[in-house]
Amino acid sequence: MPVTRGLRTIETSSLRRDRGVALQRLALSAGLLGVGVGLGLAFHGWAWALAGLLGFPGAFALLGAARPWVAPCPACGAHLGGAAVVLPGDPTLRPDSTDLRCPSCGLYFDALGGLLREVPFHRTSELPTYTVAMDSEQFPAVVWSGVCVRCARDATRRWVLEGDEVGVLEGHWGALEDHGVPYCADHGGGAKGAGDGPGERGVEVARTRDRVQLRFGLYAAYRAFLDGNRERADVDVKALREPLVAPPE
Repeated sequence: MPVTRGLRTIETSSLRRDRGVALQRLALSAGLLGVGVGLGLAFHGWAWALAGLLGFPGAFALLGAARPWVAPCPACGAHLGGAAVVLPGDPTLRPDSTDLRCPSCGLYFDALGGLLREVPFHRTSELPTYTVAMDSEQFPAVVWSGVCVRCARDATRRWVLEGDEVGVLEGHWGALEDHGVPYCADHGGGAKGAGDGPGERGVEVARTRDRVQLRFGLYAAYRAFLDGNRERADVDVKALREPLVAPPE
């Protein structure tokens, strides 16, 4: 089912415990831990270091076997929560999960009362959280909306990103007609960069040699950017369904 442009997905889906996922994680855990201990007992010395490396994902696979929660994505139907190993920092599907990203369509969901539902558009995180990535060659052609990425009010200026260096991209203030990150007069910090941390800017753009990653603090800003750049972003769902009624301004 295609995602509707500019509107929060109203569909929900139910979480369930998957015995197959639990058995898969148990088998993987037993295999990794067993091989590690076997190598350590057989070769001693350096082999125990290798055993520790194998034991790390094995331990997390064992922990994940007790929480084999899965659910279809409410927006695109992709299978969520079935990974064999979930390492620290990875998103985990649980009955109390928040801000869980579907890698297929790119939408974020909360698990409340056993149901997955897209997060509210007005949600704002203290630091940029909602993430979209793309090949660096795609980035110059991205489409920015005309609303502030911090508050979703009409933008009055833009932060024009500059440079091709690796790291967090810097920039300079430009007019609304320029190509860059949109801000209203109250957000984005000063023209000389005073107080322009990630939380104030509401968006962080970082480049590696071949990739660009954007993180947004306001979910509405993330969703607007993703909707406008699906053909460039690292998501499988490229098509969007137009709303039957125009979204409110």
